[in-house]
Amino acid sequence: MTTRISDYVVSKLIDAGVDHFFILVGGNVMYLDDAIRKSGIPYTAFHHEQSATMAAEAYARLHGKLVCVVVTSGPGATNVITGVAGAFYDSTPMIIICGNSKSTDLRNEHMPQGVRQVGTFELPIHEVCEPISKFSKMITSISEVDEFLDEAIYKATSNRPGPVVINFPLDLQGAEVELHELALARKDYSSIKTIGKDYKGFFDELKLALNTSSSPAILVGHGVRVSGSSDNLLELIKKLNIPIFTTQLAKDFIPYEEPLFIGHVGVRGDRPGNVGLHKADLIICVGTSLHQQNIGYEPDLFAPQALKFIVEFEGSVSGKNLPIRATFLDIDMRSFVSELEIQIGNYKNFNNKWLKYLEVLKSNYTISKEPHDLSTERINMYEFVDILSSELNGGETIITDAGLCFYIMGQAFKLKQGQRYIVSGGLGSMGYALPAAIGAGVNSKSMVIAVTGDGSMQMNVQELATLRLLNKPIKVFVINNAGYASLRNTQKSFFGEDLIGASDSSGLAMPNWKLIAESYGIRYVSIKNLLSMKDALPEILASPEVQMIEVFCQTDQVVMPGVGNYKDINGRLRSNSLSDMTPKLNEETIRPSLVIN
Repeated sequence: MTTRISDYVVSKLIDAGVDHFFILVGGNVMYLDDAIRKSGIPYTAFHHEQSATMAAEAYARLHGKLVCVVVTSGPGATNVITGVAGAFYDSTPMIIICGNSKSTDLRNEHMPQGVRQVGTFELPIHEVCEPISKFSKMITSISEVDEFLDEAIYKATSNRPGPVVINFPLDLQGAEVELHELALARKDYSSIKTIGKDYKGFFDELKLALNTSSSPAILVGHGVRVSGSSDNLLELIKKLNIPIFTTQLAKDFIPYEEPLFIGHVGVRGDRPGNVGLHKADLIICVGTSLHQQNIGYEPDLFAPQALKFIVEFEGSVSGKNLPIRATFLDIDMRSFVSELEIQIGNYKNFNNKWLKYLEVLKSNYTISKEPHDLSTERINMYEFVDILSSELNGGETIITDAGLCFYIMGQAFKLKQGQRYIVSGGLGSMGYALPAAIGAGVNSKSMVIAVTGDGSMQMNVQELATLRLLNKPIKVFVINNAGYASLRNTQKSFFGEDLIGASDSSGLAMPNWKLIAESYGIRYVSIKNLLSMKDALPEILASPEVQMIEVFCQTDQVVMPGVGNYKDINGRLRSNSLSDMTPKLNEETIRPSLVIN
């Protein structure tokens, strides 16, 4: 039986679990585009390849599925790089197929080094993406197709997931072959990652530490969600009655109001999270690579008095040579959760004084009680986030962008039951929220809330056309703070009022968002003060329409609390520990009159 290679590839991806394609059509990928159309599998077409990859990444994270992005060669291929890097850092299973010129028109090793390009829009995207993907190769013959796909699918989804990139010449896409020619002997790609031989010693030490600890804590990272272990781990932690702290990417691991949840850690974490974890005498770190954003820029100051047990994978922590003394276990998360339940399922060392202390800390120092400036007519972003989170019912998907949105939403938004929270973590991409909201909205029956800055919105504004065509209940809140407020804050802290490229007065222009929204056929709503926000939000959230809501916020918004910097005696820039946040509170103020130890 004869088949077209492109049809075979699409059918194989569907068999691997791909149920939606994210595409931007092009000449050098036309056979794959046609195969997607013929397959009947749904697709979303974008106006920029970066948006397609960001949308696909959000879809994969929300649904826990493998996704596929298909784009053309040349600039189409280079435009996916940001999305590939984001998926690599945030462990998202994704296959990116880039078209290329015919295989007979490509540069080869026999040509002089000075030959830069032969085929039309030829580009070695597989070489470009090699450092930021789990697998990145070009198909050079029909005989490689089946094996390459097997390996790509396995590597994208196995162990610590991530993106794979396939460079696919046009003539090979369109070739027709007998099916038996593709039925090659399969390599065994079954996972070889098992529990390490030293796991018993790890759990013996952990049991001893738990039984003698007076203030234990568990720090949960995004890797728990990636592994599909969130529900099982949360159920187990509740049995163990250990207080929970999370990283920014793991914000939706547990609802805010759950008694065991204390706070988020990091340089832009909250005070209960940073102070509480600093006072723990035992910390179990699971599913986190202990990124600088989570442990601070001075890792030796990260809870230095606590015993630490770190469950990692692929050397994600120990490989960094951080100055952190800990007991490590290299194991996949699912195996760890299963083994944890077996090994210490009867742990009973519940310390009520410790839990009571953390409960008071969480209550007294919630973000809304920090001394934010609420005196201006323009809305303080902390007010906006607090009211927005209280107005939502639960079950929604929340998408946030870079800059102030990343920091303030991460600090102040209080997750409810069933809500998901998706951000660009490791890369912190501006322009992420709009395409990610589209990706999250594709097969979602619940509302999607996107919060983006006016600067970030400009990065992928063209996808408002995609948003309108999708026609799902997606609410895009555009924070109008006159440009790059986060960067203005940074520049002011180092250089005073000498700004560059961050606002109108320093060379950065912003559009009229009402005209932009209306030109794309999207309903526009304006919120200019606190009173109008309280009046407008219930109606906005009750509407099934796609909407853009422009929220006029303070142009000099302060992120509070934060971990401060200082210069040491040698003039080098240093950072305080996570627990030493500004505005500063003295030890007696932070410590309630409770005995912990």
